[in-house]
Amino acid sequence: MMHISLRDPAGKAIVQITNMSSGGGWLGALKSVATRKHIVAVKAGAAQSREERQVHSITKHGALTIWEVARGGNYRVVLDCDLWNLLSEEQVSEVFDVVAYPITSNSVLILAKAVIGATVLLNVQFNSDAQPNTLKRIVLPDLVNPKIHLPNPGHLAFVQTRNSVHLVSIATERCEVIRFHQEIDIVATGIEDQFKNKRNPGLILLTSGAGVLRIEIFNSSAGSKNPTGSKLEQAVFYGSLPDNPIDFTPPPSDLDIVARELSLRVLDGHSPFLQKSVSLKDHLQLRVNILHNLMGYAGPVLKPITLQVLREHMERLMAGQTLWTSVDARVERSSIIKDLIPRSAGQASNTDIVRTFFLHNLSGIDSVIYGAHRACIEAAAVLDSQPLSRVVLETNEIILAILMTATRFRDEHPEYGNLGDKWTSAADILQSTTVQLSISQKLRSGLREDDGDQLSTQLVGLTSLNCRLHEDFLAASNPVSAEHQALSQRYNKSRSQWLKDLVSIGQTDKALEIGEKYKAFQSLIEICHDQGESAKDEDVINTVVRRLEWYLHTFGYEFAVVLWEYYIAHRQFWNLLHEFPNYREYLTRFFEDGRYPSISWMNDVLLKDFDRAGQTLLKVAETRIEKRKIQLSIAKLALLVDNDEVPSNVEDQIQASLVLNSVSAALTEIARDAIDTTAAIDICAAQDIPRTMRNPDRGLLLRRHVTKFLQGLIPELGETIDYLTSRANPNFFDALRLLHYATVPDAVDLFLSQLIWRRCFIADDWPRLVNTTGQSDATVEGRTMQTHLYRTMRQCYKHDLVPAMDLKLPKDVYFEERQVVPFPGLSTKELVNLKKEYATENEVLDGYEAGADLASWHARIRRAAQTDVLNDREADEDEYVRVDHEDGDEVMEEEG
Repeated sequence: MMHISLRDPAGKAIVQITNMSSGGGWLGALKSVATRKHIVAVKAGAAQSREERQVHSITKHGALTIWEVARGGNYRVVLDCDLWNLLSEEQVSEVFDVVAYPITSNSVLILAKAVIGATVLLNVQFNSDAQPNTLKRIVLPDLVNPKIHLPNPGHLAFVQTRNSVHLVSIATERCEVIRFHQEIDIVATGIEDQFKNKRNPGLILLTSGAGVLRIEIFNSSAGSKNPTGSKLEQAVFYGSLPDNPIDFTPPPSDLDIVARELSLRVLDGHSPFLQKSVSLKDHLQLRVNILHNLMGYAGPVLKPITLQVLREHMERLMAGQTLWTSVDARVERSSIIKDLIPRSAGQASNTDIVRTFFLHNLSGIDSVIYGAHRACIEAAAVLDSQPLSRVVLETNEIILAILMTATRFRDEHPEYGNLGDKWTSAADILQSTTVQLSISQKLRSGLREDDGDQLSTQLVGLTSLNCRLHEDFLAASNPVSAEHQALSQRYNKSRSQWLKDLVSIGQTDKALEIGEKYKAFQSLIEICHDQGESAKDEDVINTVVRRLEWYLHTFGYEFAVVLWEYYIAHRQFWNLLHEFPNYREYLTRFFEDGRYPSISWMNDVLLKDFDRAGQTLLKVAETRIEKRKIQLSIAKLALLVDNDEVPSNVEDQIQASLVLNSVSAALTEIARDAIDTTAAIDICAAQDIPRTMRNPDRGLLLRRHVTKFLQGLIPELGETIDYLTSRANPNFFDALRLLHYATVPDAVDLFLSQLIWRRCFIADDWPRLVNTTGQSDATVEGRTMQTHLYRTMRQCYKHDLVPAMDLKLPKDVYFEERQVVPFPGLSTKELVNLKKEYATENEVLDGYEAGADLASWHARIRRAAQTDVLNDREADEDEYVRVDHEDGDEVMEEEG
């Protein structure tokens, strides 16, 4: 190592080179070779006097030498120590740099690379025996070839790399970093010590790309209480300046709290970095720029919730900027502005309170909306349209300026997040804007032309704004909550009226534009159809149709669903099926989930899918008897198109509908002369309900059955069977047919079949019938053939419903208390009365079985009914003769 002296002891200029070694002779030379390989740093140490100072050198492996060097070339070794054992204990793999540490006597700072992949700064002190000891260990990020600089007074170290400088507080171990842009390289460095009443300690950088830079440390002994916040604020205010060499990209630390605090300070104008300006417009623009810088600088590493807070602050600030631009020109002559801003800001009266609000209270700009709305309400109470019009116009302008600016910024910057609650959709703001729109709409008709045109334009803005705010609220709220559902219903209803009001003042195009933007499909359809129905010009009608077709093309199936629902609700079935043939696939998809089967079968017919049309009609839950009959008939025809025969279940349903139709027709005939429905029910009840069942409770149930038939409604199966088996002229066979055609659970089938046969058995006076004393066989046979049991069995055999119809024995039809009565809608009292009635029927049947031997009569009557049906069929066959024709074919031809 060589020492170059540029002056002699007398101060004259001279170049003198001295070879420095730690010992004399060849042993000293060998030692120098062994210990001073790979020297990585040679640093000037503390000055001993004007002519002497220390020099520190260190090798890659920790061999430290401290010299005292004089101006004349004299030198001596103060310390020569191998620190490798100490460094190994500190898990150091390589030394980068060394510097004297003046705060602690006999100590140095060593910058080294740690085994763990980081950089460490060690404070090493030497005792009187020159033994080293580590006082402090500071861990830094992993740096490449760093150098350390320690200007006086030595409280803070500069750790410099190729394009960054780390500021390390030795006392607090806090580290901050200054990064330069990638294109800037640090070529050389020098330090500036702190002198009394002079500049603070600093570091001079010679760079390629940015020239000479100086880093100065202020108040180096105190340190910043919030270095992250201070750095963020500097980045926001100075990072966008031209020729700025510093890279302000934030580190991956949590800046969220700091960013929110700084954003709020900028919003309310309380940052110390904000420059004062005479022009409020310029001052607001500066704050907008600063907040924009903050969002751009910290945005990539902030949490989404923090970004939304910053976005809201920006919305409020820009809303205030727009509001000031709107009111600036007339703030001197508008009494509304002077009164409104202070009141809404909640401030005490003082000089220039309006300007103070814009300077320091924009975080409460939503209070301006409430205040403006209250002022409008108070003006409306005076009932003077001219002063009211001025208040309404100015209030609308204020509300639109604030809220439309906020929503516009939100739309233009989706990168800042669009989730969560929006301050613009708070409940009070929604209430204020909705009522404000209502006031403006009612005022519109009474204004002069100029004011009316201005208000019409504002109505368009308020309508669009209200739609937007409601949409934002609904998007952020829980869709299953009661609040969401209630507001959604009110909004959909109100939106339709808002758009109709725009149409009424000649703003049809704007109404359609708003409806398209917010997908108010129902309103779009209503406006189009109102135009079409009121128009006589064919071109206008065609324009309406083309617009609807364009909506189908643009919005697709989502719009088609609403259009089809509208057509169905207004019974415009021709339009539904024929108006838009190019979108038949939407209509087919609309019906695929089984909705509106009474209409969807028509679409199936148009698609030539007759089998599906028939099956669809079979599934229609029609409640009216006559319509059900027609539907089944059409279903039968449709099924016959693609099938040779109709499925049996279809025939069963048709037969069941015919039974119901005949019952309804019979009751209608009885009541044909009734003056109203009540009279018709009374007439039918008087003629058709047995006197034994005319007690209030039982009669009320039967009257309900009769009422449904008279209204043409299809009763439940159990209700129909109860009526058919209880009326004055019961029809047990039709009841059995209905049960046969129906598909019901086994328990219900058993209950109803027992009910039918039980009532069939007790419908005749069997003790009188079995008393054959003094009667001929013909008389007994004739009386037997008149019984309900014989006629019912004969009908069953005649229509081949045996053995399908279980001809139950008397012992098998008793009602049991555990059985469930399958009649819907019964009150507890009605159910109790029915069970009592069934118990009475059991008692009557018991008496007939015991006194009339009903079981043997059942067998005889069954054989007689079967024989009579067979005889009738043979007689029918005898009416035909077989005739041979010349061609040899055989045909059946009726005789005579």
